[in-house]
Amino acid sequence: MSIQQSSQPQSQTDLIKTVLEILTNWNVKPQEQIALLGLPKDTKPRTLGRFRVGEPLPQTEDFLQRAHYILSIQNAVNSIFPHNAAAANYWVTTPNSYFGGKSPLEAMLNNDIEGMKYVVDHLNGVDGW
Repeated sequence: MSIQQSSQPQSQTDLIKTVLEILTNWNVKPQEQIALLGLPKDTKPRTLGRFRVGEPLPQTEDFLQRAHYILSIQNAVNSIFPHNAAAANYWVTTPNSYFGGKSPLEAMLNNDIEGMKYVVDHLNGVDGW
């Protein structure tokens, strides 16, 4: 019997549930979740609840890239704070001099998918911006 070591979601339904759980743990507001997921600006916050219970989200390349960035950020902060999930979650919303005194979340929201990439690159030790 094989035990899976990966924390990667096993299906598209699991993917959106995992991503939404991460965003909730980061204390990201519903409208900000909508923006980070690249959903249309007129998407109602209640729509997120439908995704949590299994309604499929359009599996566009843009969404999959955003989900990848969110999972990558979560994996990186978990490795930085392996024994403190609260600190890992707090890192995303804490102002950071690397982001000009803004939080990584603000960098992501202000710069859309490029901001998400920038946060991932920072966590992976890649210089940018």
